[in-house]
Parts: sequence; C-alpha cells; structure tokens
Amino acid sequence: MLRPRRLGRLLIRRLIPLFLFLSLLLIASKDSLAPHFVPAGLRNAKSVLWVISHPDDESFFFAPSILNLLRTEEGRIGSLLCLSVGNHEGLGQTRRKELKGSCHTLGIVEERCVALDDPALPDDPVVWWSTEAVEAAVKEYVERWSIDTVLTFDEYGISGHDNHRATSVALQSFARSDPAFPPVYMVESTPVLAKYTSLVLLLFHAIRSILSPSTALFVNSPLQYLQTRRSFDAHQSQKRWFRELFVSFSSSSALAGVRLTLTKLAAQLSFLTMRPTPPSWLKLLVPVKRTVDYAVKIRVGPNGVETKGVKHSMNPFDEIAVEEAVRLREKAKDAIEKITVVSIGPAKASEVLRTALAMGADDAIHVETAEDQIVEPLAVAKALKELVGTESPDLVIMGKQAIDDDSSQVGGMLAGMLGWPQANFASKVDLDAGGKQVTVSREIDGGLETLKMQLPAIITTDLRLNQPRYASLPNIMKAKKKPMKKLKPEDVKADFTPRLETVDMKAPPPRQGGAKVESVDEVVAKLKEAGVL
Repeated sequence: MLRPRRLGRLLIRRLIPLFLFLSLLLIASKDSLAPHFVPAGLRNAKSVLWVISHPDDESFFFAPSILNLLRTEEGRIGSLLCLSVGNHEGLGQTRRKELKGSCHTLGIVEERCVALDDPALPDDPVVWWSTEAVEAAVKEYVERWSIDTVLTFDEYGISGHDNHRATSVALQSFARSDPAFPPVYMVESTPVLAKYTSLVLLLFHAIRSILSPSTALFVNSPLQYLQTRRSFDAHQSQKRWFRELFVSFSSSSALAGVRLTLTKLAAQLSFLTMRPTPPSWLKLLVPVKRTVDYAVKIRVGPNGVETKGVKHSMNPFDEIAVEEAVRLREKAKDAIEKITVVSIGPAKASEVLRTALAMGADDAIHVETAEDQIVEPLAVAKALKELVGTESPDLVIMGKQAIDDDSSQVGGMLAGMLGWPQANFASKVDLDAGGKQVTVSREIDGGLETLKMQLPAIITTDLRLNQPRYASLPNIMKAKKKPMKKLKPEDVKADFTPRLETVDMKAPPPRQGGAKVESVDEVVAKLKEAGVL
C-alpha cells in the first residue's frame, strides 16, 4: 500500500506530467479549426485582418492565430496592418523592412503587410492613441482589402502597452457603433504567472473553448513553433535577451514546443459573447482658456484689460478642471477611454493645451482665432456644442469662470444648448463609470449640496476641488508628441463677431491715505468738511 507521501511524489513526478502530456498530444493532434475549438464566425472567415501596434507584435502575440487560420486550403486570405513603424528609437524604416520579412515567414504576402507612419499614431508607451485616428486608418484598409474578420488586442493590451490598449478600445468602439464593421476578435491577456505555465493551463483552456461559443483556441505544432521563432528572427533590431526569453517560453510563444494563444469575440450586437466587457469607456472633454497670468499686476485701458506684453497661462479654474479629469481616470482606470482638452484662441493658446497634455490629457483640439479676436461666452458655447457633436464626450468638465472676464456663463449656456444636466461650482466629484452617473458636492451658503446626475453631463469646477499637479519634465517632453488637432472657426460653425460693445472700463480710483486725529471734535470737523455730516 502506498504511503501518502510516496503517493504525492508519484502524482507530482509521474502521473500529472503524463496526464498533461497526453492531453497536449490529444489537443495538438486535433484540427485546430475544428468546431469544438473555433466558433463558426471565425472558422468561416475568408479575409482576415490582423491589426497590431508595432512591428514584432505579430511574432509575440499573433503567430498562432495567423499560422492556424492561414494553413488551411480554403482560400483564406490574411492581411496585417501595423499602425506604427515602431520609430520610438529612430529605427522606423529598418523595422518596416523587418516586418515584411516576418510576414513572409508567417504566410502573409508583402502587398498585404503594411506599416503606417502617421504622426497621430506615434510609437510611445505612454501615448493613448485617439479613437478617431485608429478608426480612420483601419477603416481604409478594411474597405480596400474587403476584410470580413478583424483580430487585435483585448482591452488590456496583452502587455499593458497604452498603444495596444488604445487600438483595442478604438476597434471595439467602432464595431459597436457601425453595424457594417467586421466582427472583432481579441487576443486575450493573461496574468504574468500564467504567461509561463501554458502547458499546465492548456487543458483548462481547451475545455473552456469547447464550452464557450465565442472562444477560440489555437495550438501550434512543433513545426509551427519553429516558424514562429523564425518570424521573430526577422526582427534583428529588436534582439534582446528578455525578448528571446519571452518568445521561447511564454504562453504567447510556446513551452515545450507548444504555442498557445486565445482569441475572444469582441462584444457586438450581432454576436453572443460569454465574456463581460469593461463597464464603460467614457470620454471626457475639458475646455481651457489662455488668460493673463493670475500673478501679473494688470493694467486697465478704455477697452478692457491690457494683454500685450504680459505673461499668459492657463485659466486657474480650467487647470483645476484638467486635474480633476486626470484624477477621475486614475480612480476609474480602464473605464475612461481618453481625456480631450480644447481651447479657442490665438496661436499661442496651443501653449496652454500642451500644459494640459503634460498634466495627463490624451489629445487636444485648438480652434485658432486671430490674435486680437474677442471671443464672447455665447460664441464659445456654440463652438463647444459643435465639438461635443463630433467628439461625443460623456462628461464635460470646465472651470466655473475665466479670471479675465469673470462671466461664468459658458457652462450654463452649453448645458442649455445640449439639454444636459449641469452641476456648478463643484467642490467634490465622484464618478460611477459602470452606472454612468456622477455625484457632485458643491458648497452653498450655510451648507453643502450634493447632486447626482446621469451622464452625459456638465460640471464647472470651484477652487476648492483640488490642487493641480505640476507637470514633470518627462511629461512635458511627452506632451510634445501627443496629437493636437488644429481647426478653423468655420470648422465649428463659429461666428465670433462681437455682440457686446465695451463702452468704458476704468480701474478703481486710488485710495487716499488716512489721517490721524487727536479728538472726537476733530473727527466731527473732518466729516463735516467731507460733506458726510
């Protein structure tokens, strides 16, 4: 009779490895496109597009799906669109050529292996690509190549790279909003430990793929594993020991000659998925204004405050709005897709937009006006209404007023034009991304008022809401690479012709110096002299 300790050693050393090995042989011997491993929608695809972010992504993360989907004799056509040339280290053209070699190894013809070099899609691990830029690039090639199925990253980006995640978010958003867009499958991210235990988890994933109608499992044969290694060998400029380790032993690359990748169907109205999607992907819009710096001692002329030759900066209330938007994303993490800042003003207004980008915003829109153009609150509200229509934000956060005109009108006007709820003078903001609700606390005379609004909504910020952060030097440098869209007033249907005329503006009269008096009688005499008594 076996003792418990000897039985445990036997299980660990002999029976469990043998069971796993036999399971592996069983799975690998099956047709990887059999109905129990791949859902019908993916199995019946005829023209498949893999959308990646950088050259070498196809070797690290997508090779099993490429090799298995393109190995059949069913006439399936494979295409690969790389959204950047990987120019982070100045090797863009070299990496483009290496990608062509990798595609050739994986069975994708050169004409259908394209790497883009778009300034709006920079190779930068901390830049969140705009949804519009990704959608425009992918839509062009989907139509050009008559694509019927798309494969890309999941919302976690496999490696967590912001470019990967932005690609996934954009394509899933496009698939939800456009019924004509092809179904989108996503390569599933795995925890760090699971990346290097693919053999142990293989049977579990196989069972799950059989039970789920929206999950596909691709298992590389030893020959396909070697083919995957050769595809990575094409990327000579990226040869590093840690990448070699990853491509050799991770669950995305193979263990004991096995390559494992899981793909899942993106949530679309026309497909049933067993995987919950992220709670919400919200967009935030933050209008900012360039004003005379609050520390400058202003000079007043007949037509208003003198602005020439004085230092300008972001309106302090708007700076608080940017800070709050960034904090909301830090709390909500993946629930917020992007933060867009917008400014209406002269060419130098781009400086305050760069400041906002350095604080943590993702992209910017600059509606450029003439240097001496006066832009009144109503015109600003109308222009913002047009931008809301094109950007489709879920929440607009802005300063309660600008320190140059103190009008405090734009937030209310915009809310009225859009028919959105608004909360003014916010001193605390709590966002429920899943329920698409926002709770705002605001100080009122003698107390505190708490409001709850359903998104979309508008919030104006008070000084007590937060303390804006200082942008670090690395973030200032990164902000220079973030996209900034330039628009003309006619692009937002804006008429900046002034409706108001400043008749006169005067500084308060200088205060007179005080006088000392010796007695009450002298005070009375002085008051009579001044005409008070």
